Amino acid sequence: MTPNARTDVIGFGGLDGLWFLVAAWQISRWITRDLGAAVTPVPTPPEIAVQLEAEWGRAPYFVEVAAVHQMLTSRCTEAAAMTALTYVFIRHLAEEAKVHR
Repeated sequence: MTPNARTDVIGFGGLDGLWFLVAAWQISRWITRDLGAAVTPVPTPPEIAVQLEAEWGRAPYFVEVAAVHQMLTSRCTEAAAMTALTYVFIRHLAEEAKVHR
């Protein structure tokens, strides 16, 4: 290994550390965002109907209330699933890092 090659490897290692910190920060933002959405309570259909009536100035149809409730419930479920998948993925990466030491 030539001296220049060794310097290149060390320099590249410094970039790896930087990218690791950037990736860890981004993953923590994803987990925080998804976890926050997952624990947000979903309003009941009567609460949704009152809010829609206040915003629209008319009584919402049952189908509209059901659609909004389904959307909010799906968003909460998706956020919980993404948080769990991110956690499992990070655990898998940690196990792989132990194996390849």
